[in-house]
Amino acid sequence: MTGLLNEAQIEYVLYHLNHHVKTLSSIRERFVFANQSTSEVDHVGKVIFKLSPQPLDLSQNFKVGEIPILFPLSDKKLLYEIDSKGNLIFHHDILKSVFYLLSGYQEFTNQSSKDALSRFSFTDSIQYKLECTAKPIVNYYFQSIVEALEIFCTKHQITFHRNKLFQNFGFQLSHDIDVVDFYTYNYLGYKVKEIVGLRKSKLSFILNLKLFLKGLLKYLGISKRENPYWNFDYLLEIENKNHFISIFFFLDQGVKNSDANYSFEEQRMAELFSTLKDGGHEIGFHGKVLSSTNAEIMEKSLKKLEAAAGISVKGIRQHRLLWKHPHTAKIQQQNGFQYDSTLSFAAHEGFRNSYCYPFKLYDFEADKMINMWEIPLMV
Repeated sequence: MTGLLNEAQIEYVLYHLNHHVKTLSSIRERFVFANQSTSEVDHVGKVIFKLSPQPLDLSQNFKVGEIPILFPLSDKKLLYEIDSKGNLIFHHDILKSVFYLLSGYQEFTNQSSKDALSRFSFTDSIQYKLECTAKPIVNYYFQSIVEALEIFCTKHQITFHRNKLFQNFGFQLSHDIDVVDFYTYNYLGYKVKEIVGLRKSKLSFILNLKLFLKGLLKYLGISKRENPYWNFDYLLEIENKNHFISIFFFLDQGVKNSDANYSFEEQRMAELFSTLKDGGHEIGFHGKVLSSTNAEIMEKSLKKLEAAAGISVKGIRQHRLLWKHPHTAKIQQQNGFQYDSTLSFAAHEGFRNSYCYPFKLYDFEADKMINMWEIPLMV
């Protein structure tokens, strides 16, 4: 990431900072965004954010406490200080660090880094390289800015109030409904391969044969054997006891052996949708494999789900966490979604955008914020 942040990119960062400070607008007029050649000598009582034109260079990276400095401007091990003229000076480019992580810039510029399913590779991420996947570093940056602004406002007798999204913490339970039947054609086919020796199995020939026959009877509708994958009553019972309201992301049929093995139009699905709605749970959309890069496929599947469930769907998570940044987000926005909840590393729990609150992504081609919320997937 070369060059100074432009005005739109700075406003993107301040938009999110505003969620941490109620009174940010009252001190915005004191903000100064200075490049390396700008001197602080002419400023009095200002908040000076120093901006770096340098690209990311991890060999120059160091930490102040637990906070990695991605775009250092000196060797000072201080994030900020108040000078003799009452200026609050940030010694390193924290705004650029926030933008780099929160916007998903590393994924936009590193499209060649892919895992086996063509997803952005966790091992190529800055979070992996800095060993900070488990820490929401952007929250740490904002916390430091908020602390500094509070000190500055106290010194200059300016009203200051923090903003807390949650008094304690927020937790959203969700379910990806990929498959709802255990005894399927694929199950029977795999058992046949184990029986004839085309697939290795830890089970004996006799046991595999018994399992195949039991599965066949269930598949043909002869056996009343319980389907262990249709466990919604069990899930809802646990959630109701613990006062959880959760989101169920439903997947459409599509690519064989990758997308759903059930149909939204089934009677049992209609009954399930009614049960979820009556219980106050949310019905979300699980974007099938090809929808992450195709707006028409996403639109067609979404309309099927909305017609079957009798609702307007607001949220989406992409199946298998398939994501092309920011193309997938723009497709989702085009289809009217209010939020996405895809962004986690498939290979590791933690913070893919280094932030633990809802946020918005960035359209680098149009150089503007994408007007749709991202609810990060932690685990």
